[in-house]
Amino acid sequence: LAVGDMAFQKKCLDKMREAAKKEGRTVLYVSHNMNTIRRLCDRCIVLDKGKIIFEGDVEEAIAIYSRNLHDQWADGQTEFDLRETKSRSPWVPATARVTYLKLLEKERAMYAAGEPLKILLRIETTRDYANLRLRIELRYGDDSPVGTMPIVSLGKCRENAYQDYLITFLPSGLAGGKYRVDLVLFDMDEFGNSYDQDLLLPAFFFEVQAADDIVWNQSTWGHIRFQDALVEALMDGE
Repeated sequence: LAVGDMAFQKKCLDKMREAAKKEGRTVLYVSHNMNTIRRLCDRCIVLDKGKIIFEGDVEEAIAIYSRNLHDQWADGQTEFDLRETKSRSPWVPATARVTYLKLLEKERAMYAAGEPLKILLRIETTRDYANLRLRIELRYGDDSPVGTMPIVSLGKCRENAYQDYLITFLPSGLAGGKYRVDLVLFDMDEFGNSYDQDLLLPAFFFEVQAADDIVWNQSTWGHIRFQDALVEALMDGE
């Protein structure tokens, strides 16, 4: 499923579903993708360090997986030394790296709905960059994608130097819940091809506090809460 276009991936998922539902076969599907797990699976097993920690309902399994993912980081943490973090992908050159991150004006990573995130980033480079760029990817706690800020231009960066940046991130419309932020440093050539230099998966987590007492069903309602509609009665039907 990691290769091929969208049509090919859909064909694979449909075939697995057909094998399980119509042909009565048992399909063992191993993944970190919660969306496809919801679409395919009737029962889940959650593994932690090679041990089974849960077996049963799909949504309950996803909730346990998500809690374990968040527990890898201190709950509500706002400051991170990322020089030796385990969340950095080993498959990038890392000639540009995010080495320090702090969520400003916060003692805990808790935000009201619509509140901006003010982020201090330190980026170290071991070669010159004419225009280093940053991509901010937002996911919900169950790892399902929410949205992306594709390009933040960081400008020129010098060899063997560091630069601090203040990034103001405006994730408007988010429903209450826990979210994760992935950061990607990348470079682009003259033809528009991008080359990842650093991947932090994740960089940090934060939580949005619900605006009211509505229990938000993320799996069916999505992750964005639209503004309330304006309703005007036009005429009396009697």
